[in-house]
Amino acid sequence: MKKILLLMILAAAGAASCDKRPAPLTIDNALTADEITAGRLTPEVMWKMSRAGDSSLSPDGSKLLYQQTDYSMSENRGVTTLWIEEIVSETATRLTDGTSNNLSPRWSADGSKIYFLSDRSGSMQVWEMTARGTDARQLTGSGNGEGVSDVEASVSAPTANTSGGCRPCMSQPANRRTSTPIYPSRRPASTMT
Repeated sequence: MKKILLLMILAAAGAASCDKRPAPLTIDNALTADEITAGRLTPEVMWKMSRAGDSSLSPDGSKLLYQQTDYSMSENRGVTTLWIEEIVSETATRLTDGTSNNLSPRWSADGSKIYFLSDRSGSMQVWEMTARGTDARQLTGSGNGEGVSDVEASVSAPTANTSGGCRPCMSQPANRRTSTPIYPSRRPASTMT
């Protein structure tokens, strides 16, 4: 009885720790005096550079939505955040924090919402937020009967449809088992062990 109780307590503690998001990644990408003096592009200098990724232009063409990946050499990890830049003023604003990876941003058809992939819930799912970066809401895999359930295939960039909604694009995993033969003209293998 004591072992079962101990096992239940350990399982509850483990489940509770899964809900915690990691601390935001501290990015210190300043070049050292030696790196500046050397004037060489070394692997260490390259890891200190931010990397721009997937982008999406707003429907009215006034804003650019993009992902940026930063790395911390001291923590040996990276994080991908979403940014929005006003085209005319060239002012960039970060929309997501550094506690989770946020990828593949897309605008809704009317430009009022942003759809993106995020692992902030523990697995990569489709999320939406306002164009200002507020009110983030998980659309897939919520686990409470809302939205679309977890997808079995790997999720790629969400796409907005003309009605203003969003749907995730899914690619079929390479090792998916099917009940129909892939090569129907081929004789089944017969082996003995």
